[in-house]
Amino acid sequence: MSPARTTRRPALTAIAALALGGLLGGPAAADPADHPPGYRVHGETLLILDRWRGTRAVTVERTDMRQRLRLDAWRLGQDPDTRGGPRLDLALDLEIGSDLGPTADVLDAVPDGRRVILDLYAAHLDLRGAFDVLDVRLGRQRTLDALGFEGFDGAAVEVRALPYVTLRAHGGLTIHRAWSTFGPELYETDDTRLRDAPGGVVGVGARTRGLDAVAADVVWRRVLDDGGTLQDAVAAAALARLGDAFDASAGAVYDLLYLRPSELRAGLGWRASAATRLDAEWLRSHPTFAGDSIWSAFVTEAHHAARLAAHHQTGPWRISGDAELRLFDGGAGGAAEDDRAFVGGARVQRAFRVLSRAAHAGLDGRLGLGYGGARHHLDAFGRLPIRLMGPESPLWLRMRLGAMYFDVPDRDDWDGWAGWLAVAGEWYAADGLRLDGVLEGHTHRAEALRVRAMARLTVEGLW
Repeated sequence: MSPARTTRRPALTAIAALALGGLLGGPAAADPADHPPGYRVHGETLLILDRWRGTRAVTVERTDMRQRLRLDAWRLGQDPDTRGGPRLDLALDLEIGSDLGPTADVLDAVPDGRRVILDLYAAHLDLRGAFDVLDVRLGRQRTLDALGFEGFDGAAVEVRALPYVTLRAHGGLTIHRAWSTFGPELYETDDTRLRDAPGGVVGVGARTRGLDAVAADVVWRRVLDDGGTLQDAVAAAALARLGDAFDASAGAVYDLLYLRPSELRAGLGWRASAATRLDAEWLRSHPTFAGDSIWSAFVTEAHHAARLAAHHQTGPWRISGDAELRLFDGGAGGAAEDDRAFVGGARVQRAFRVLSRAAHAGLDGRLGLGYGGARHHLDAFGRLPIRLMGPESPLWLRMRLGAMYFDVPDRDDWDGWAGWLAVAGEWYAADGLRLDGVLEGHTHRAEALRVRAMARLTVEGLW
């Protein structure tokens, strides 16, 4: 059997929106082409205090100290006076840290018992603008397309030889910690470790560029591991502006393993005024796990969904709301246990000034009925500055206080209220030096009180 794995797929309309902004694709340039040679360093120090119940229902208290380093360098080896032409860029993103706890007698309750962390999130060398049409990226990288995100060790190529169309291809090894000691934190859906042998990924696609009113992306991707094919699918997403007031979006994903559409989506947006926007969307979803995974039994039922959303801003007020009706059919015309569900919510936020700076506060509420029971929540949130060392360096305070009600069929131990409180602070002590931290508390009648604290030191722009 292949390990259980879900397809990583964001909303296709969101992908289309990114395409309209020219952000789709792997080696797209992050810096303007006329930048002189240079580099940027970003560093963080994290202290994490955590307490939770492990996979064996054992309470675990853990303390981590981590260091994060990101380095970007562009136009390597180029004369400072050179502008335009091909360029060679470098990106590096890594994290190293030590687990200061828990003690050895409870370490087996932690899915990964390493006491030292070394994660390599990105390390790639980019050749941009070769022959005025070619971009190449080599190394550990991420790609974003109509099928979602994918991380791999390998190569990605973009070719702009055709007018208004960019051709793309990528391939390499999927990132698994078990075979790469520099992999990120990845686990299977059942909380087990990934397999030892590396897998592979290959994909090709095309996207539009330079069109003001239309953006589209088409992609095919296959992901393999040592047990077989995990994903084999084609997808397309598009966004079009229809005059000054309307825009339309559409997307589709076709699963080549099951030979059926796994997602179909269409939407229409209306800018009623400069302050008001309305959106309507229809979705047909038939999600699946990996092709030969036994965990397919736990996948969400196939369903249709219709969603309406509205956003309005007047003066300091921002108001938004959405409602979605889902109709389940089991995927083959059979009736699901809960044949319909409703989810919806509203958010109200007001902006104001404190210490001559922008602050805000608001309420956020949602409710859900059907397909798994009822779940409703309401919370209050806000962000405001507090005078600390002087008017030029306030402490930014963020707060969230909320509660949720559950009514789960056949699970009385899950029913009831849950509550949470989160308080976070952020202080810019000096140019390029930031201190921030968060304290969270959560409680539910089925669990003991959980408290988590985190502190972080960020240093940037000091080299």
